[in-house]
Amino acid sequence: MSGAKNIAEDINDEHIVIKMEDVVKRNPEAILMWNMNDLNPEDYLKDSQWKNIKAVVDKKVVELPDAFYCDLWTVKYVYSVNFIAKTLYPDLFEDTDLEKYKTYMLKKLYNIDFK
Repeated sequence: MSGAKNIAEDINDEHIVIKMEDVVKRNPEAILMWNMNDLNPEDYLKDSQWKNIKAVVDKKVVELPDAFYCDLWTVKYVYSVNFIAKTLYPDLFEDTDLEKYKTYMLKKLYNIDFK
């Protein structure tokens, strides 16, 4: 929905485990990470195993915002799609205000102003 192509779309496992040599072969242009406390985009940028991956070379390793806002099992996934689209294609989505959208979404879902 964001326009991005998943390099692992041919893998039909619920929890994908991919070997480093397969990542090298697939050479992603961007890496989107789930929000985690113990792993950050900088960890990929500093790791020598990843130094030749296009996403790392171009510094396109991005962590999704907090899972509360990007819950992929609720209608909040739309925020995730917008976040991914704006992050990967900033020129196409320069008019997209993610903070405004997030505030609007949370107001509609919970009827509370989250500012």
